[in-house]
Amino acid sequence: MVQDGEPQRHAKELRTPLVATNRCGFSYHHFQEGGTCIVAEDGRVVAKANEEGREEMIFVELEQLKRQ
Repeated sequence: MVQDGEPQRHAKELRTPLVATNRCGFSYHHFQEGGTCIVAEDGRVVAKANEEGREEMIFVELEQLKRQ
């Protein structure tokens, strides 16, 4: 998800923080890799979950989401 740059591009265009979510594990008979990420308003990825299909919680401080 992060590799294609879409979440970062959208956050910059909209000038707002963004959370791009993705399922992980098996869902509807398909393996979902995960890879949820939190992007700051300037396009920086400030937190990213694994892409191995394991459940994971990610957190950020609100200050991390502001433009630097």
